[in-house]
Amino acid sequence: MLLDVLCGARSPDSGIVHRAGGLRVARAHQTPLWLHGGLADRLREDDLDARLFRQILGVMGMEGDVFDRPIETFSEGERRKAELARSFVSPVDLLIWDEPLNHLDIPSREQIETVLLEYTPTMLFVEHDRRFVEHIATGSIQL
Repeated sequence: MLLDVLCGARSPDSGIVHRAGGLRVARAHQTPLWLHGGLADRLREDDLDARLFRQILGVMGMEGDVFDRPIETFSEGERRKAELARSFVSPVDLLIWDEPLNHLDIPSREQIETVLLEYTPTMLFVEHDRRFVEHIATGSIQL
């Protein structure tokens, strides 16, 4: 719910949320947005750079026939990687990720950490993996 409010998808129950004008936000949802069809179609519909998307998926260890298979055949981990890559290729000022490590194996988690530490995007994320939080976050809020 808090992430929905911060993204502007929901109004707060109380209080006021101020967002900078023109702030571009990309969100990686806990349940991926793309569940059906093909990646090429989804990228075209969302006007995203397919070449960059492929590169990011490759860094996360997802290569080969992924663009030839329907998303319905993807494992949960593959869907998670596609969701994270989708948010990464969006031209944004802020990434908001909801439990980004769900369904990912250890090598994929480490690859994502490497990418985040190298590119240092401005981001807000909710994650239960304490090691990831301590390694990536520059600050944290515990509720």
